[in-house]
Amino acid sequence: MLKALRFKNKINIGAPLAQATRCLHMWLEEEGRCLPYAKRRRAAVLIARYFMYEDDTTDELILSFLRHYSGRRVSDMDNPTTVRLEIKSILDQSDAIAPWRKTRKWMVAGAMVVFLLLSMSGWMVRPMTHAEQEELKGLVRQVVDRSHVAPVTVWAEVKRPLNVHRYQDMTWLQYRKSRAFLKERLESL
Repeated sequence: MLKALRFKNKINIGAPLAQATRCLHMWLEEEGRCLPYAKRRRAAVLIARYFMYEDDTTDELILSFLRHYSGRRVSDMDNPTTVRLEIKSILDQSDAIAPWRKTRKWMVAGAMVVFLLLSMSGWMVRPMTHAEQEELKGLVRQVVDRSHVAPVTVWAEVKRPLNVHRYQDMTWLQYRKSRAFLKERLESL
């Protein structure tokens, strides 16, 4: 049978060239490429020459060769050798994980914690709002009314432990401490 096939190919010398030309044309359309006639003819001749000694050259084999050349590795999934070589080529493209990438999730978590702490600390050191200032003034008036002490004396007692010169310069945390102090003072009166 093989002798008959080889004899048939020897008689029909143009068949491999026609097959290579047909496959090259299909591949060029798939890839969206074009070649001038002379170069397309030369490529077809070289492809036909390359596969000349293959016994049963099919269009699929030639197209597989052309697709492999263009980087679109289409493998014959029924051939274990081809599958093994495809697996090897894919695994060879893998890279070792850099040591810093292993700790990357911890670095991200740490950065998030730092950001959260910074944003919370920014909230705590923000200046008092106008409404909070008015609330402190009202508490000072209540203390002055109940204890008959001068407002300057009450304000001095509030500002001294906080080490501020003006009550408008107090931060949110200092406001909370002074408010607690004034409420405690009112309860003791």
